[in-house]
Amino acid sequence: MLHKRIIGVIAVENGWAVQSFGYRHTLPLGKPEWLAENLDRWGADEIIIIDFGRSRKGLGPDMDLIHRLGALGLTTPITYGGGIATVEQVVAVIQAGVERVCIDSLLQDNPELVISIARQVGAQAIVAVFPVSLSGHNLEWYNHRKCTVNTVNLSALALLSQGYISEALVVDWQHEGQPGGFNPALIEQFSNQVPGVPLLLYGG
Repeated sequence: MLHKRIIGVIAVENGWAVQSFGYRHTLPLGKPEWLAENLDRWGADEIIIIDFGRSRKGLGPDMDLIHRLGALGLTTPITYGGGIATVEQVVAVIQAGVERVCIDSLLQDNPELVISIARQVGAQAIVAVFPVSLSGHNLEWYNHRKCTVNTVNLSALALLSQGYISEALVVDWQHEGQPGGFNPALIEQFSNQVPGVPLLLYGG
């Protein structure tokens, strides 16, 4: 069953909010704080900040941006993803006022570390990001740092089934930035892999 829950996603690159097209091309939109304030005022249920540039460059989380968002006094919960690679970084982000963290690159590189993160901050604070596409009936996972597509890691899916991650953000990366383009078949295929796991949908 699909439940309506409106989550605003702000893609960030080099400190600026951008419109991303398939993780490959971007158009600048302004300061992330401006978009976050608008989403808060419009009554979004949650705001997700995804700074994919941090992971591409091997940088840690943008703590300055996180502190600036915290100073706005927003009532909407904030989830942050970008550059997170260690348990210590997750703890720092949560302590700075972010409610949850998104993990993508870490999940691809070191899925076992997610268990330590869940034990430290709780599974409810972890959202897994899966930029995926379909090859026939098989799910394929896009690595935005290397611009490669691989089979979805079964170890990562097992973490969802075992309760170490609260939700999965399923991204139709091929249709990201295109209106009305989300492929509904991704929902069925992902749900078949991890039945019962809550899914958030993004892209197109």
